[in-house]
Amino acid sequence: MFVGTVENKLDRKGRVSVPAAYRAHLVNEGMPGFYTYPAPHLETGALEACGMKFMQELNERFARIDLYSEELEELSTLVFASAHQLNWDGEGRVVMPESLIAAAGLTDRVAFVGRGKTFQIWEPDTFEAYRAALQERVRKQPRTVRMMPAGEPGPR
Repeated sequence: MFVGTVENKLDRKGRVSVPAAYRAHLVNEGMPGFYTYPAPHLETGALEACGMKFMQELNERFARIDLYSEELEELSTLVFASAHQLNWDGEGRVVMPESLIAAAGLTDRVAFVGRGKTFQIWEPDTFEAYRAALQERVRKQPRTVRMMPAGEPGPR
């Protein structure tokens, strides 16, 4: 599982170190890197990132959408056409493509933000503003998590 928020430096060549815990999780999935693409659901510049298993899960879910539908066209294009597979080097760094750096508004720092099955990549100050806005919204309108009894399948 991807948890926590880790900030690392982005160098002039677009290299950034991937948090060791994130790398370990991805290696357990059999992947020497991760997939990333601009988050299609956020107005702010963030990148979604995941391993092979999650990309396969997305592909399977997209297969349940009507072929040639507008919904499938939009979602599959926003995810798969924009995705990059980034593999780390011997020092645990990846090279961020310029298109992703621009999409997320990255400069010299990167925040890796755990989200359970996936993680996101943010410009740290933008993420802090986003997190503060979320916190305020949740204070005003509390959210709950419905716990499923043991053995009962969750929502799909």
